[in-house]
Amino acid sequence: MKIKFSPQISDNKIQYSFDSEKITAVYNGLSESFDLSMLDGAFIQLITDEQLLTQMQYFKTNEILPFMPIINANRIDGILCVELINFISLDASEEEKYPDWIIIN
Repeated sequence: MKIKFSPQISDNKIQYSFDSEKITAVYNGLSESFDLSMLDGAFIQLITDEQLLTQMQYFKTNEILPFMPIINANRIDGILCVELINFISLDASEEEKYPDWIIIN
């Protein structure tokens, strides 16, 4: 799986953990997991915190978090690529402001 953290300036903090193609997000003591293993090339894009553009049946959420941490996800040549919200401060490092894709095993 490839992950890219999309920087959003905020005092909030979010943490992620990864297990195969399952992503768990922890925000303000709330934890929600997202299983993307069924995503087969479909593209998911956030419209608002409540709506996803396509392939909703592949994406399960319990709506525990007050926002959707996944911005988009797609499978390219068999590799799951996911862009996630990442809260950063105004004085964040250049690496945090301009992140590259990282590989998660």
